[in-house]
Amino acid sequence: RTDTRQLGLVNTVSLLLANHTLTTSVDVSRFDFEQDNTLNTETSDDRDRLQIASSLSHQWRSDSANWRTRAALRHYVTRDDSSLVQGNGSVTSSASNDHYTGWQLGLSHIVVESWTISANVARNVRIPTLQELYGQQGLFVGNEDLNAEESFDYDLSLRTDQSWGHAEATGYFRTLDPAVVATYDARGIGRYVNLEAEIYGVELDGRIRITDWWSLFGNATFQESENTDVSNQVRYQKRLPGVYHESWLVGSQWRMRPFSLELWYQRDDELYYDS
Repeated sequence: RTDTRQLGLVNTVSLLLANHTLTTSVDVSRFDFEQDNTLNTETSDDRDRLQIASSLSHQWRSDSANWRTRAALRHYVTRDDSSLVQGNGSVTSSASNDHYTGWQLGLSHIVVESWTISANVARNVRIPTLQELYGQQGLFVGNEDLNAEESFDYDLSLRTDQSWGHAEATGYFRTLDPAVVATYDARGIGRYVNLEAEIYGVELDGRIRITDWWSLFGNATFQESENTDVSNQVRYQKRLPGVYHESWLVGSQWRMRPFSLELWYQRDDELYYDS
């Protein structure tokens, strides 16, 4: 049996200086991951993580409000403590510390009235979860050598805001080195591994206001992925496992202050399964 508990605290402070906005935030999270052996209820494996994510961002707006820029710096610090019960009943303890840095640069411009073009480039980091590192009994086996997922992300979007609502189209490209993906053996047991990959696609988003209290909205994503890790020729140039390559969402929203009701339908398709 696997039990997971999480507790977090987020603090954010913003400072307005004319056309500039400075924002800093600190996110402190505590994760407890406990695995019990149902054949021996007297012992359990305990893993704890303390994660601190801090960020500093700057936003600038021109006097005409036609130009906007954004720059952000993020830093992550983690400490993992593990107590593992051995076959003879003894307990082995270990600890590890890691830190990662990410950043983002963005630019947007109102080209004509109600039409905005935006571009972003970022280096993002995703730290493996405790489940990805240590497994989940019956579903996944652990991989304690798993590295954090690191990516360079690029996107370009065009958006229009009108009296009837909004519409937006975004094209994006991601290079992941390494990525974190799930693979499965013949028994259906999964294991997360690192590999190199690319993901690119288009996302469409829109909302139409029917009345002051009723609107329709939708979102669609079409993307492709490719395993670019030449070290594994079996999976080389194949799709990335665990990624839906098509996604659709349509819905309706009713606003009757102070209440809001949403009804939506989502369909995900084209999932590549690696076994």
